[in-house]
Amino acid sequence: MPFKDSEEIKSFEFKDFNKDGYEDIFLEWSNLFVNDLRSLYLFIPSSGKFRKIKDFFIPAPTPIQGTKYFYSYYQAGCANYDWKSGLFTIENYRTVEIGIIEGNGCETQNGSIDIYKIKANQKVLIESLPLDTIENYQDNKFGFIKEYWAKNYRKFK
Repeated sequence: MPFKDSEEIKSFEFKDFNKDGYEDIFLEWSNLFVNDLRSLYLFIPSSGKFRKIKDFFIPAPTPIQGTKYFYSYYQAGCANYDWKSGLFTIENYRTVEIGIIEGNGCETQNGSIDIYKIKANQKVLIESLPLDTIENYQDNKFGFIKEYWAKNYRKFK
């Protein structure tokens, strides 16, 4: 895992990221240009080695319990009134994003939550909810995101 002089490891953790019973390597690092970068190396039992996951640019990756899916959360601007959450899986050692939730609270008068399925690298709107939907959840948008992905990830396969 070569790093350049301009890069710094912020955290290094062994954890079973893909829930296969083997400890994987999860790194958070930064460089001169980007503060929160992540790298994931999955353990391959047949070779006894680790393999890097390509395109693993996932902020705050969180597993959906009992599935092969993960979701992310990240600020998208306007003092965090705009935010996004991606649904992804790992296939052939590459990150594949299959869904996106976009919270739009800054530029629009009433705000919205737009939910997209990713098909052939294109976003397809499948649902739009009022932004105040998140007020019905413990932990506000974080509770909404967690519950939405847990209940609906199958729609995005």
